[in-house]
Amino acid sequence: MLKRREEEELERLRQGQSLKVNDLKQVITKKQEKTIKKQALIESLQQKKEEKERVAHMNKQKNLVIESIKNFYSDRIQELKEKIQKERFENKQVKIEQKCFDSVLKNLQKSTLSSGATTNSGK
Repeated sequence: MLKRREEEELERLRQGQSLKVNDLKQVITKKQEKTIKKQALIESLQQKKEEKERVAHMNKQKNLVIESIKNFYSDRIQELKEKIQKERFENKQVKIEQKCFDSVLKNLQKSTLSSGATTNSGK
């Protein structure tokens, strides 16, 4: 009977050990799963961060290209405005010179006509 009690006690101890081992396995498995999920989250966040940085870099590059194009066309527009202004000034100068020339020509014609009329009436 003593032997039987010892065997029962030994069996209870084995079962208790077995339950403890199973509990420890479950705790370890849960910790591993938690660690794996945490690592996956960290990797996901890192990928999102890298993607965000890549998009920001691309946007910066796009903005630089747009700014460069904008500056090119602004400069070109300014050059054309200056050219137009210069041409208008030159056209005004030509008109003024033409008016002066026409005025001198009229005066010359008048003086020629009046001197011709004087010489014709004096004959």
